[in-house]
Amino acid sequence: MHRSGRGKELLPAIVSAQYAVVFLSVPWSAPERVSRQAFLESVADLSSTAAAPLLITLEVDGDSEAQSWLLQFDLQDLCTAGAGSLLWVAGGRVVSHVLNAGSLGSDGILSHTEELWDGGAA
Repeated sequence: MHRSGRGKELLPAIVSAQYAVVFLSVPWSAPERVSRQAFLESVADLSSTAAAPLLITLEVDGDSEAQSWLLQFDLQDLCTAGAGSLLWVAGGRVVSHVLNAGSLGSDGILSHTEELWDGGAA
């Protein structure tokens, strides 16, 4: 299942999920739109795995809670990059990230997720 929203409503689910793939969205960026499309194309495939990760589009523009959470991992610059960054989170900790999800494309997102978690399963 894919959910979208701001930090206040989604961070509790992200940090409590065994596995999550989190797309960082900003409304003002053209590269973000390309990255968002790649992420959304991968959502159906990621959702169909036996132990599917939580799939989140986190709207970070002006969201102090989301930005504070990213600061814990020294990733706050991803909010202002506007490239459509993607995070892989396990047990509330960012275990991998990419600045521009569009550079991976849908297939690359799926491959990286499988490399990390064998398709979402531990």
